Amino acid sequence: MGVSTVQKIVTDTCKAIVKVLYPDVMPVVPVPTEEMWMNISKEYYELWQFPNCLGALDGKHIKIQAPANSGSLFFNYKKEFSIVLLALVDANYNFTVVEVGALGKESDGGIFAKSNLGQKLASKALSIPPNACLPNIDTEAPHVIVGDEAFPLKSYLLRPYPGNSLDQSKRIFNYRLVGHVGLLKTLLVLWYRNSGFSYDQFMQNQKMLITLFLHVVFYTILLKKLTGIQTVMNHGTYSRHIC
Repeated sequence: MGVSTVQKIVTDTCKAIVKVLYPDVMPVVPVPTEEMWMNISKEYYELWQFPNCLGALDGKHIKIQAPANSGSLFFNYKKEFSIVLLALVDANYNFTVVEVGALGKESDGGIFAKSNLGQKLASKALSIPPNACLPNIDTEAPHVIVGDEAFPLKSYLLRPYPGNSLDQSKRIFNYRLVGHVGLLKTLLVLWYRNSGFSYDQFMQNQKMLITLFLHVVFYTILLKKLTGIQTVMNHGTYSRHIC
């Protein structure tokens, strides 16, 4: 068989696998419910002692061969060509939102602002629970997702305090927040290394995106088998394609 025939077979097979498995692993509903978010928040506090948290957010550059006539669109700060996978995970590190296809030249903060997740959070379209009291005090605080310093500070997104001359309370806050996001970064690195990604020039955007989603599906299945953990909320999964 020729190269083009093999490419078509592989692509069609990946599409079929994703079509069959994806709804079971990450069922999609139009809009997440407040109850779903509250379940995530409860588990975050029980497992990580981080109140009012709805997820950890990070981006992962997936190295590619530069598409023809793409210029610097895919050229990232590491001096490589890439597309970006943006992931939000729950307290058990199950993917809850996955968006694939952003250009490598874009920053995590810029990608988040343009993403379905970022836009829906900004427009209050995701049924985020109302402010709730923090543990053992009467002070109310919003429910948030957490990210590193690459993301902007929002009422619904916490990032570390900047600078080195911080008081003890801010250092403790950064330690707790960065520690959790750091585990997500490690998870994404391990996921990427074990995925076996190696893209040749003939790989087009559509094939890359299909393959990435396939690995997300397999990772989620494997995580459940290894840990016995049931995903608290993998509803409201939004994906953005550039093909």
